[in-house]
Amino acid sequence: MRKKAQEEMVGFGMIIAIVMIIMVIFLWFYLNKSNNEEIIDYGAKSFVDSFLDYTSSCKEYGRDYLVVKELIYWCYSGSSCEEGDACEILQETMDGILGQSWKVGEEEKIKGYSLNITSENGDFIYSKQEGNLISANSKGYYWEYPKKRIMMQVDFSIYY
Repeated sequence: MRKKAQEEMVGFGMIIAIVMIIMVIFLWFYLNKSNNEEIIDYGAKSFVDSFLDYTSSCKEYGRDYLVVKELIYWCYSGSSCEEGDACEILQETMDGILGQSWKVGEEEKIKGYSLNITSENGDFIYSKQEGNLISANSKGYYWEYPKKRIMMQVDFSIYY
């Protein structure tokens, strides 16, 4: 009778040990996964979402003014607006938005930023970097959206 009780205790101990090992493995995967996820700065995400919906000064012939998201495609496709070249208007619009939105400098909290808008094959549609981009502390936001079978990519990073 005593031997049977001892065997049951050993079996119970083994079950607890196996459950603990499984829990440690799940905990390790959970903690390892969170360390490898991309760090997204929600300020950068909000900025990208906002400027893509900003109404530009580019007017489609006989229609409404284009938002920046549409203007990016117009620039890529070589189209023009009533007011002139779509790429020139995109350049002016983005330079104005970035200049008013981000104050950069050594005395400022934000040391620099980088914005690249490209097509799926890597053609630069718009690119601007300002300030000190050599910093270990940076966050950003990367977004892709399809437009007429072409994938447009927006990559914005802030350097602290």
